[in-house]
Amino acid sequence: MRPGCRIELRRKPEGPGSDLADSVRRFGAYRRMHADRMAPPTTEPAAANEDAAPRGSRLMPILLRLAALLSGSWAVVLVWSAAAPPGLHAPTARAVAHMAAIGHLGLVLLFLRAAANPSAERSAIYVALLVFGLRAANGTYQVLYCLDGVAALASLIDMALSLALFVGITNTLADALRE
Repeated sequence: MRPGCRIELRRKPEGPGSDLADSVRRFGAYRRMHADRMAPPTTEPAAANEDAAPRGSRLMPILLRLAALLSGSWAVVLVWSAAAPPGLHAPTARAVAHMAAIGHLGLVLLFLRAAANPSAERSAIYVALLVFGLRAANGTYQVLYCLDGVAALASLIDMALSLALFVGITNTLADALRE
């Protein structure tokens, strides 16, 4: 610190001539002059106003129902493909397809239950994130390295839908769980 510089730590008075009182008075005059530009405070409770609900809390049930629809469609495809003529698939492949279809039906029930009350079913939302994140990663690998033709196209569509649901659920997660 230079000699001659002095820092005062005294409080300024808060009487009628103080800076704080002047600031409050000036702000009140500003509010009166610009009352038309300042938004009036709302007295309506947030529960009564439908638009006051966070965007994520309205979108999460829709996304979970779409997730249930996608899983249900995979269950139908797996059962339908396993019901092909007996010589087309090995018995082991049919058994695996039926097990996967049963697993997808379980996911359908889980996602539909979570769509009814997303904030109470946090674990179901986390399962949806896990399932669709892994499904998108697996679909990417299959499209790039494993599949050709129609199978690659089906996997590409599943990958795109899974990635869209993963991103949508992730973006609405904070608002849906805040309730």
